[in-house]
Amino acid sequence: MAWGKEVVTHEAKPGAIPDKGGQEATLTYVEDGDGAKFKTKNGTALACRIAGIDAPETDHSKYGKRGAQPYSAESKQTLKDLLAKGEIRVTVVKGPTEKNFGRNLCKVTVSGKNVTRSMLEAGAAMLWEIGQDANTDQGDRAAQLKAAENGTGLWGLPDPKTPTWWKHSPIPRQ
Repeated sequence: MAWGKEVVTHEAKPGAIPDKGGQEATLTYVEDGDGAKFKTKNGTALACRIAGIDAPETDHSKYGKRGAQPYSAESKQTLKDLLAKGEIRVTVVKGPTEKNFGRNLCKVTVSGKNVTRSMLEAGAAMLWEIGQDANTDQGDRAAQLKAAENGTGLWGLPDPKTPTWWKHSPIPRQ
């Protein structure tokens, strides 16, 4: 897979990509464990936050913000690896918002496999549990719980139960 600088032709508007099945897309850039950029077949560039997960933040010190959080590099690599494995389909759930740093909230599948679930199973991200975009999918919750119980991915960190660098409670509620 060739990596190149993404060029935005225009942002998708909410509803521009059908909810059912999404639209085929090509990966152009992975920015962190829950954010990637794609180009659709018609040339539309999409900056996406993967729906339903929260991943450790990468280094933002060049913007005057904090440095990388534990497990951020591994999380980013996991997302890159997942997105390199087959046909990517993207469905925009919600258009760009300030909360998502101007990115669309997107459901993404690779060869029919849900990327949100795959990231949770790998322990490379946690459930997004804040506000109206909270992930309430019981299968996703079970995937996170299993990863946590097995110490998979970020759950293998020295004290994953109290990561002060996360925005929400890391232990899935049953």
